[in-house]
Amino acid sequence: MTQVIAKNLPAWLSLSALGAVVTLTRPSQANSVDVDTLNLRNPTVREVRAADRAANGDDEQRELMLFTGRDNYRLCGKALDLPLLDRPELLEQPEYAALSAAWYWWDRGLNDLADAGLFDGISRKINAGDTGQADRRALWAKAKAVLCQSSI
Repeated sequence: MTQVIAKNLPAWLSLSALGAVVTLTRPSQANSVDVDTLNLRNPTVREVRAADRAANGDDEQRELMLFTGRDNYRLCGKALDLPLLDRPELLEQPEYAALSAAWYWWDRGLNDLADAGLFDGISRKINAGDTGQADRRALWAKAKAVLCQSSI
């Protein structure tokens, strides 16, 4: 992977034309395999064009289309040890739907943003736009009031 030189990147992040590599502070297990780096790739041009066509100008729908692309089923299925390419309907079951949402959260590195209280950063990574942002902020405020009164 050819390294792209960028200013102000943290030492744990390396970028290239193919995607990003995140070096973890300690080894972790992914699908029962010890890893010390995470390789993240950009969607392909084909995936982006297909998502653009299917979403019809709706940014949230476009992001959902990118997530539900074949490669995301493959990656999520591999991480959760589920045959999602052959049986995508498994994600209709609450247990697997929750597990896939947790995988997506982990795969996108959203916990660090959540720990820092960076709601808009999380929202941008998930929704890739501002559509519905006011509703999300209102729901977040309600959730904070109920679940974490002293922490945020």
